[in-house]
Amino acid sequence: MLMASKQSGQKLRLNTGNCLISSFYRKPNSPVAHWAAVEESFSFAKEDNKHCIILGYFNYDTLRYPTGKIFDLANKLNLQQLIASPTRITPYSSSLLDLCLVSCPDHIVSSNVLDAGLSDHCPIEIEICREKPHDHAYSRTIWNYESMDIENINRFYNNFNWNQLYVEKDVLPNVLVNNISNIISKGIDLYVPHKKTTVRPQDSPWMNGYIRRIIRKRNRLHKKAERSNLPEDWAKFRNQRYHVTAEVRRVKTEF
Repeated sequence: MLMASKQSGQKLRLNTGNCLISSFYRKPNSPVAHWAAVEESFSFAKEDNKHCIILGYFNYDTLRYPTGKIFDLANKLNLQQLIASPTRITPYSSSLLDLCLVSCPDHIVSSNVLDAGLSDHCPIEIEICREKPHDHAYSRTIWNYESMDIENINRFYNNFNWNQLYVEKDVLPNVLVNNISNIISKGIDLYVPHKKTTVRPQDSPWMNGYIRRIIRKRNRLHKKAERSNLPEDWAKFRNQRYHVTAEVRRVKTEF
């Protein structure tokens, strides 16, 4: 908070780091000395964040004064001013008082001055390029302990010579624990049914391998029908499409 101006901000997560989006208001007829406090505030904001976007009502007509304090400040902090059209228009004058200073122009898709409507003051807008982070698929093992071969796993553990793990007198406790854990894991791996599955975080929660298979089959039939353009191929595709639609509705209901 500055004495002759107001500033508030909100952080946005970009793929290349945090971005502080700050709204700024500078009171009319603020003293020239006030720019030092503005610079200090902007410097703190820029130091704590990889990217910085400061926009608002600066009360400084950059059309009338194309050089001066605001440009010195922007150059010093390596900020770029994006707004070029007047934002306050009267029957007698037009001024550019609303500015947008950014440290990351590569992340800005567009910047515009909007229609003022009934007011004589136009709002400004910017469009930020923010790619949605992708959660990569990963695999995990699912163990079916209910179908475990209890007889054979018990035989495996009973027949194993556990004393051989204690042959070395000075064996470290953590090494011994790891050896025991490895034997237990080996028995589980041999006699507990399991399978590996791929987890796709971006999938809908009801999506499963069966639905994926029938969707892939539908897509293959569609490509085949497009290539051949035969009525029987289109009929097979439509039947599979109806089947996929019905099955998706079913699993959604059961989920």
